Amino acid sequence: MQFWPSDHWRHIVATTLNLTVNASPEAVWHSLTQPEAIKRWVTNPGRWRCTDCHSDFLEGGYFTLQLIGESGGWSASVKGHFGQIKPYQSVTFSIDGGQRAAIMMQVAGSQVACQCTLSGATQLASGHSHNVLMQRFKDYTEKRFAQQQ
Repeated sequence: MQFWPSDHWRHIVATTLNLTVNASPEAVWHSLTQPEAIKRWVTNPGRWRCTDCHSDFLEGGYFTLQLIGESGGWSASVKGHFGQIKPYQSVTFSIDGGQRAAIMMQVAGSQVACQCTLSGATQLASGHSHNVLMQRFKDYTEKRFAQQQ
């Protein structure tokens, strides 16, 4: 079977991002686990807003994010379940539709090194969107942490 040349992005991939967050482990964990914080960093101004976030943050618990395009042309509901949770160390989750994610934390002085792995996504979703979300997470957490100092 031949694919259209533009269909190369549909192949399933895994991607890992490493980032260092200049904040306490408590601030990083708060940003990962609290629905109001998640709504703020998942929102990408000018592109989309996260209008609602519900989370039953425990192993096997569910989560739901409601997204709306800023132009008003689309909306999406992202649903999934949490896997393993180790407070201040790691969290894994799966998104309905087959994507899986793991976020590992390691404290390094006054910073937290985060390794974020997403698998089961298309190259299009795993590349750009993953980078945008993780940068938003880092920026939101550092800004919130700085305001608390």
